[in-house]
Amino acid sequence: MTRRMWIVISLMMLAITLSGCNVMIGGTKSGTSIIDEDTFVDDVGNLIELDGPYTRIVSLYRDHTENLFVLGAGASVIGVDRSSVFPSDVSELPRYSLDIDYDAQAIVDAQPDLVLVAPIVNKEHSAFVTKLETAGLLVVSLLPESFEEFDIYIEKLAMLTGKQGSFGSMLDDFYAELNAISLLAATASKRQNVFFEISESGCKTASPKSLCYIAMEYAGGSNIAHDARPEFSGVTSAPYGLEKIFEKAGEIDVYLTLQGVRDPGSSLVSIAQRKAFDDVKAVQDDRVYEIDGVVISAYTFRFATGVGEIARYLYPEIFDSLDSYKNDEVLDRETFVQIVVKYYHTPIFTNSSADYYEFEKYNHTYGKFIDVVWQDEDFDVIETAVMRSYISGFENSDGQEHFDRSAAVTRSDIASFLYILYDTSAAGYDVQIEDISDIENAQIIKKVVGAGLMDTQDGYFYPNGTMTNNEFIEFLNSLGNR
Repeated sequence: MTRRMWIVISLMMLAITLSGCNVMIGGTKSGTSIIDEDTFVDDVGNLIELDGPYTRIVSLYRDHTENLFVLGAGASVIGVDRSSVFPSDVSELPRYSLDIDYDAQAIVDAQPDLVLVAPIVNKEHSAFVTKLETAGLLVVSLLPESFEEFDIYIEKLAMLTGKQGSFGSMLDDFYAELNAISLLAATASKRQNVFFEISESGCKTASPKSLCYIAMEYAGGSNIAHDARPEFSGVTSAPYGLEKIFEKAGEIDVYLTLQGVRDPGSSLVSIAQRKAFDDVKAVQDDRVYEIDGVVISAYTFRFATGVGEIARYLYPEIFDSLDSYKNDEVLDRETFVQIVVKYYHTPIFTNSSADYYEFEKYNHTYGKFIDVVWQDEDFDVIETAVMRSYISGFENSDGQEHFDRSAAVTRSDIASFLYILYDTSAAGYDVQIEDISDIENAQIIKKVVGAGLMDTQDGYFYPNGTMTNNEFIEFLNSLGNR
């Protein structure tokens, strides 16, 4: 038997053996193939035999970057692509552009022991990937094709980084959060009808089994376009058309539109300006919301955050309830942001700008509080309130930002909040107030008082005075009446 024939027979036997594991070698995507604890097939069909855990990783796909940090492997990441902006830790890492050939050589020079890409990177930047592979780097391509494959995708990342012992509990927590949202949404007195616009082109909506479709289900929404079907298998969007929307205009309680993706849905402005949408119930009721693709159309643990946002839009009376905050404790900064974000149904702030960290920021840089790290349960709500200037942070002598969540909120702080949120342009500065001459925001306080949003007592404002949680909630309710 010749050597060539022996190789052919050996490869055939390997293919037959692996076929029982649903594995195809040689460029055919598997998506579900883990052979043993040291071997799996990546999502372009390459057999990966581990020599890890890998500790010098370049992540060239946003989803991978996020998940590596959540898995606790962030310290092993030595470089990322330009679309990776979360968590803020990545702002300190070298950033590479897949459109710049020089950056491929820069990655080679960095000597990573693993480069992570996704099948779309192989497809759209094949020359870039080939250069890395030709230089002898291990390039692994991963990304689920469906939500059902998320677990095995995370398991592969855990195998690559030596996190096999912890990824299971993280997935358990992830699904527990999704199920908790679903159970809470089920307590609503009336299920809300929702239309989710995925792309303005052809007014496409979410196709069945897509992340956006699944998110609506977890959030307890009744998908008005449940009958939409994609034009091609595996496509996440399905054509629906304006005609069908207008046919069901009176039934659409909530209108969602996807943003921050290549082919986004309509913006809030464009929907408001289109006369044809005037008959849509959600438009009439001011229940049209943008939702960022980074939390709802990406295979990351933040998908649960996106589902939670949809649930807030559908059932604000449940998910933005203030009942748990009604007590006589002194209002602190952490409780303040929780209350105001819920009371005004403020969308959670997310950052998807590739160049966000390349420019110095005035006031606050997202994710840079030393006392509010991205793993904190209240990270999103604190960052949302600060990024929208509802409240400010502080800076220490070393230039580090801190939030001080347990500090009391003063009447001066509340005045600054109202100045941001309400129109005080008609108010003058000629209000006489006795005790604010040495207060930094004295002019703001005069405007707020002049607009009738806050009161003085015998000419005194008491800028360092405080409120209880109950008093603050009652105060917000009184503003609504005004």
